[in-house]
Amino acid sequence: MMMMMMMMMMMMMMMMMMMMMMMINFIVSNF
Repeated sequence: MMMMMMMMMMMMMMMMMMMMMMMINFIVSNF
């Protein structure tokens, strides 16, 4: 159970990081 929770948290963090990177890239490319 704990392992599953940890994995899910890691996945969520990775997704958030990817989203932020994409957003930053998009904004930078616009300016």
